[in-house]
Amino acid sequence: MDMVHVDWEPEAGQSLSESAIMLEIWERGALLQTSLPIPKGSSITIGATRDTIAAEVSACERDNSFGYLIEVNVGAAEKWFPYGYTPAWCRPDPDVAVTAADRVC
Repeated sequence: MDMVHVDWEPEAGQSLSESAIMLEIWERGALLQTSLPIPKGSSITIGATRDTIAAEVSACERDNSFGYLIEVNVGAAEKWFPYGYTPAWCRPDPDVAVTAADRVC
């Protein structure tokens, strides 16, 4: 898991943001847990480390335990996993030389 910041505009002139828990990550997307629903088709930005990454919500479902599960598709693969953003739990030990092809999460 990793914490990220999510921003989106549900209506013209309105902007919302909150922290989200990244539960899963793959080459073109992620599964986030949020406290607010973000409708399917919404454009969002994910603040991860120093970069923000544009994404689109492909699914939003109520989570039985807490909040909502938001599945997103990422637009810029070069800024995303595993070549750009990599969650903290997936980063190699800094004392060990590992290439992107060696990362297994």
